[in-house]
Amino acid sequence: MLIVDDEAAFIGSVNSNRRSWFHDSEIDATVVDSTGAGGAAPGTRGFVRDFRCTLWAQHLNLSSALLGDFATSLTFWQAVISGALVLINGTLVDISGTVSVRPYNATAVVPRYAIGGVPVPDALLQKAWDALEDPT
Repeated sequence: MLIVDDEAAFIGSVNSNRRSWFHDSEIDATVVDSTGAGGAAPGTRGFVRDFRCTLWAQHLNLSSALLGDFATSLTFWQAVISGALVLINGTLVDISGTVSVRPYNATAVVPRYAIGGVPVPDALLQKAWDALEDPT
């Protein structure tokens, strides 16, 4: 799924790799909101903005009514990353323990693929990838 400017949504099974584009059967639907993004409050939003707010509400475990305004929504995502408290209806709330998302750890060590404890060389993995997983 890809949402652009709260006005267009691309939803489907298309993977962005050579195998998906040239070998597999994939399907994708594009929804363009002819009314635009609409307002920030529920009932005034366009379809795509409302769709995004509903998804974010599920991931953040919040009411979608809190997520129509981008600046306000950004504070919730920043709180997930930093673990900071956020102000919701006049009360400071820790939302980091109730969300179904977590920050990406860019410093995490990625395990090497090994056979019998012996790491497989990168060149062999690349050949297998190009031949089997993502052929041209």
